[in-house]
Amino acid sequence: MINIHNLSFGYPNSPELFKNLTLTIARGETWSILGPSGCGKTTLLYLLAGLKLPTAGKVTINGESITHPRPHSGLILQDYGLLPWSTVRENVELGVKVRKFYGADGKHTPDNYTPKDNAEGWIQRLGLSEAADKFPAQLSGGQRQRAAIARTLVLEPDLLLMDEPFSSLDAITREDLQALTLSLCTEQNITLVIVTHAIEEAAALGKKILVLDMPTNKKLRVFDNPNAGTKGYQNTPEFLSLCRQLRSEMQKGGTQ
Repeated sequence: MINIHNLSFGYPNSPELFKNLTLTIARGETWSILGPSGCGKTTLLYLLAGLKLPTAGKVTINGESITHPRPHSGLILQDYGLLPWSTVRENVELGVKVRKFYGADGKHTPDNYTPKDNAEGWIQRLGLSEAADKFPAQLSGGQRQRAAIARTLVLEPDLLLMDEPFSSLDAITREDLQALTLSLCTEQNITLVIVTHAIEEAAALGKKILVLDMPTNKKLRVFDNPNAGTKGYQNTPEFLSLCRQLRSEMQKGGTQ
């Protein structure tokens, strides 16, 4: 699904974040991107989303070169991105209304274009029915993140990109939303790429874990984690061993 080919990127007057990186992510896989602050985790996510463009190389999704945001890629940020003056229902419906006006290809379409409107179904599915007419300021952090997820899934994405989506939540809410996200991605056959600085979260969510170093990243370190998302995995010796390995790799990378 995603092919990164000889990708390089850097900001002006700073070391290159990435140099000639190549990576393939298959449809339906779940990936965690792990690394210290400043290593380029969020930048890589933006490159996949089409919000930034490589200085060399390219990113393709389903064979299409990414030069701008694509309609079937969903991006969920740490601050939720909800419109504060709109209710939960209005926020969830926003993407459908925008797509109805501009069309799936980003161009204005005739009045008879009617994208599938399943906003109410996702509001119910994510447990937001009682909060549907409330504004974001009236919601808990978990409810706001559920609203952000609902707003994204209503557009039926095939790729879900998440940037530190659970970092501000309490432990119980975070674990519940992690499990919900994995369940929905499996059900809908959505490819998931999630950025995190938390080792345990990366190991809990990603069946593939990409560990980035401080610039410049020239080689990719990918760890297989096939048991991610299975019930009770986080209480197993295998999980704890992987977390120790990831911590060691991050410390090693920080000293290179």
